[in-house]
Amino acid sequence: MKRGIFFYIIFMLIHLSGLAQDTGNNAFSIEGKALDPEGKPVEFANVILHASADSSFVKGVVTDSSGRFIIYLGQTTKNKFFLSISFIGFKKYFSPEILLNETNPKINLGAISLISDEKVLQEVVVKGERPAVEKQLGKLIINVSNSFFNTSSNAFDVLNHSPGVIVDKDGGISIRGKNNPQLMIDGKPATNADVKSLSSADIEKIEIISNAGARYDAESKGVINVILKRDKTLGISGNANAEYEYKRFSQYGTGLSLTYKTPKIAYFGRGSYFSYKVQNDFILKRTTDLGVFDQVSSLIMDPHGYHFRVGADYFLSPRQTLGVLVRGFEHPYGTVNTGQAIVTETDRQYKINTLSNIDRTNQGLSYNLNYKGFLDEAKKGELVADLNYATFKNSGNQMLESRTFFQESSSGNLSSLQNVSRFSTTIKSFNIDYSKSITENTKFEVGTKNSWIKTENYLKIDTLANGLWINDELRSNEFIYNENIFAVYGMITQKIGKGKVEAGLRFEKTSTKGNSVTINKINERTYDRLLPSIQYEYNINEDNTLSFAYAMKLTRPSFEALNPFTLFIDKYTYIEGNPSLLPENVSSYELSFAHKDWSATLAYSRQTDIITQLPQRVGTGNTYKYTMLNLDKGEAYSLDFNLPLNLTSWWKIQGYFQLAYERYTSRYLTSTFDNERVSYYLKTSSVFKLPKGITFDLSFYYQSPSIAGFYRTKDVYELSGGFQKNVIKDRGSLSLTFSDILYSFRSYNIANYLDINLEQNQKRNTQGARLNFTYKFGKSVFKQKPKKISSSDEENRVGN
Repeated sequence: MKRGIFFYIIFMLIHLSGLAQDTGNNAFSIEGKALDPEGKPVEFANVILHASADSSFVKGVVTDSSGRFIIYLGQTTKNKFFLSISFIGFKKYFSPEILLNETNPKINLGAISLISDEKVLQEVVVKGERPAVEKQLGKLIINVSNSFFNTSSNAFDVLNHSPGVIVDKDGGISIRGKNNPQLMIDGKPATNADVKSLSSADIEKIEIISNAGARYDAESKGVINVILKRDKTLGISGNANAEYEYKRFSQYGTGLSLTYKTPKIAYFGRGSYFSYKVQNDFILKRTTDLGVFDQVSSLIMDPHGYHFRVGADYFLSPRQTLGVLVRGFEHPYGTVNTGQAIVTETDRQYKINTLSNIDRTNQGLSYNLNYKGFLDEAKKGELVADLNYATFKNSGNQMLESRTFFQESSSGNLSSLQNVSRFSTTIKSFNIDYSKSITENTKFEVGTKNSWIKTENYLKIDTLANGLWINDELRSNEFIYNENIFAVYGMITQKIGKGKVEAGLRFEKTSTKGNSVTINKINERTYDRLLPSIQYEYNINEDNTLSFAYAMKLTRPSFEALNPFTLFIDKYTYIEGNPSLLPENVSSYELSFAHKDWSATLAYSRQTDIITQLPQRVGTGNTYKYTMLNLDKGEAYSLDFNLPLNLTSWWKIQGYFQLAYERYTSRYLTSTFDNERVSYYLKTSSVFKLPKGITFDLSFYYQSPSIAGFYRTKDVYELSGGFQKNVIKDRGSLSLTFSDILYSFRSYNIANYLDINLEQNQKRNTQGARLNFTYKFGKSVFKQKPKKISSSDEENRVGN
């Protein structure tokens, strides 16, 4: 039934688009689309309108990401004009004479094919600077070549400088309060570690979408798409980078990127290696009717490993490309967690010393085959297809020892536990997307996706008794999870006068089966969703734009959250999965106004069945478990401002401010909690141009006290800065950056509810210095068309 409704609505969208009329005013306008010789859009090309009589300048614009441009003119005494279009790597284009008058007020020049200038491509190095941030329909474009990002050595550094984006110390990312956006590299799925491993020298730009539409997977409340540089010239080019960082421990990393292009095939690849050590110090206080549990612990982790991405594009014809991509990583790491707890009860006090040793390895390997082609000579109909196969593995062991010392005894009571675990995930998926430009003002898109996921999880727990390791059958388990997702969507994009609307509808059907083999328990569920989205942008004039966006999304539980295994942190604290979790539902609204580079956004979101990790007291003792549950509902309002300022020729500022109100209410255990708070967030980055070509960056952010679902958090702030200078005839870049200069960052969470009274304080080795060197070789003009891949939604849920 719902599929029938879906296709009916799509049919109506197509029908209505044919009835759409140009409702703009009578101002004169000239529009067109700049394409390269292969029919791909030329972005950021300069389009100048000249008066025919004397070739004088009348007005200028730049092309957008689709190569389109439009020049609006008010009443004018001139009526004869011509256009020039210029961009590095192409010969300058001059149009025939254009006649504008009352009977012919709007001119559409259609597709304009620019001619490559091979001499320029081989010899000219691009100078000048794009804006740090640009706004397009439904997205922000972060241009990494801007000097705001000179001291950024990797993609996370760039995101930390981007408006509306917060990157926490665990690598978690949020966009305007929306956690865990879908991460992509050139439209392909990526984990947080994949993105962080990218050198900023490899990145052309980053697209930030805070309210993703129907073309994206249901879980994509927000999208961050990192678009890499790709050389358009024949031959080889690339860059190499190395860095050393000291944060209480020495850390280092290195990477190499290469591109080699022939007339028929383009090869590309990147590899990186890292090794670092982190220390997190925890203070935990739990108060119950039995007394107080005070614990101090220190965790040291030493991850290291590699990432690689290699692929090739084969040009079947000027209109068709066949591509292949292989990605992989391996992250071995060891963790040592030492802790001491003082337990004060009514009639006694005792001490518990805990030691946990963990050795694990994360591995991943994925293969993608993709096709992209125009199906007609005019290149109005485009077909994109992806076939994907990926495997992820996590295996290792843990040894946990706890020794309890009572006041009346000098020797402690020892309890020991060990476990061996293996987790594996296999993802198979394909998608087909078709888009068609029905007219110059109307575009239609449809697509479908199918994915099959299987996770296999094995956990064996042994306890030590009388010197012998005995299998704990109650806590050992084997869990197998299967999931199938079928999706289909349709979208229509329509230009109406000075406005542009994008409306879509997505249908997703999910079938799951979780099998706890050891205890012979099966959970099966099938659910479907209709997920509409709409975005509208109205160009009031050349300097002012008003836009609106709405989308309905869902968040499926991560595979780790569904796993019912028990994983111990210490003797009195453990984490447990929940195979009965429901998907989270989210509706988001955004209203934005932009004046030149300044912008303001008013946003509202409503969530139901919110997936969150909650503490539960086990029995009447001091043991707590943390498990994933669904909260009833939550809502959030926010107002944010993005304010870039060029104060002088040597000092510019990127400022961001957000005021927010959040509220979470839910029935939990035997009562209902209501958690609400007003908070604000401030982030500012200043860039100073110093003598001798040195750039100095100083960044500061402050987060006021806020809430996170069940918890209330204290305020946090951080000051960071750095220097950067180009060397070796601008082929090299040397930067020295300092993080958490005031050593102020710490996280503090509080929860008070029924018999749950928790205080958690965490301090990390966040203060440090990093030296980075990047060297570019080959002569390049970069441009790449991002690709979409079918398994991005599922891979982001693996959690590697």
